[in-house]
Amino acid sequence: MVKEFTHRQLKVSELIKNVISNLFIERKHCHLHPDLSNIKSIIVSEVQVSSNLKSAFIYVTPLDSTDKILYITYLNEISAKIRHLINPKLSLKFSPSLIFKHDKSFDDAMQIKNILTSEKFIESVSKPDESSEYEPA
Repeated sequence: MVKEFTHRQLKVSELIKNVISNLFIERKHCHLHPDLSNIKSIIVSEVQVSSNLKSAFIYVTPLDSTDKILYITYLNEISAKIRHLINPKLSLKFSPSLIFKHDKSFDDAMQIKNILTSEKFIESVSKPDESSEYEPA
């Protein structure tokens, strides 16, 4: 069953996504945790807000890092500080608690790209299939 989001949830999600993306672009998160300064770019792909607007799940992908899960842990450690930084820009009565999660869609896309460009796949596609006898009409 597909969960439907209310107009308010979608509006708050987009607002949080824009504000946090700008925070990462301006690199204001770097001084909050010393290990985060190594990441050149963090992509915020999606934000989902709970129905009571008390929690926001932020799906991110840190680029230029080998241990992405470790950086997600760092972001969760400083999520209260990030919440404090973005709170004035949200114009909400209460700002939701921030929970950072790793967005695996970029990793999945890279895996698909690697499969599609592999020699084994290209050879299997370029070989005619002897088992089917397709005759055009």
